[in-house]
Amino acid sequence: MLSLNNKSNELVFEAGVNTAEKLTPIKPVIDRMMHLHAQGVEIWIITASPQYFIEGIVNKLQWPVERVIGTLLKEDDNVLNGLIGTECQIEEKVARFNTLIASEKLTCSVEEAYGNLPVDIPMLELAEKKFYVKKGQLSPFINN
Repeated sequence: MLSLNNKSNELVFEAGVNTAEKLTPIKPVIDRMMHLHAQGVEIWIITASPQYFIEGIVNKLQWPVERVIGTLLKEDDNVLNGLIGTECQIEEKVARFNTLIASEKLTCSVEEAYGNLPVDIPMLELAEKKFYVKKGQLSPFINN
């Protein structure tokens, strides 16, 4: 098992960069992201994964992502201490999004959201159009 204790967030970012080309992006999601970006929609990723890791992937793949909100790894003097902040999942995704919107006094609407069921239902509920991903396929989400 790899430990991030005594490492830096920069190393986590580099791990994302180095991992990016080994991943298989979900084509319908990437195609939609590119289409929305071309229309001027600001793209954000909200994930349970470590934020700096996903930022590395986004950087390497040159995705048009404005912000990544993810799980933060705790540091002491710019060195990871082995502790993990509150995992950015389920309701925490919504809380982190709302906190950021309020703290930066942003006005926005969530046009579309994509997630995994059932953990991303709270986050999907923020969006006008909701989709879930299962086995690489994209489907509309309707919460009854």
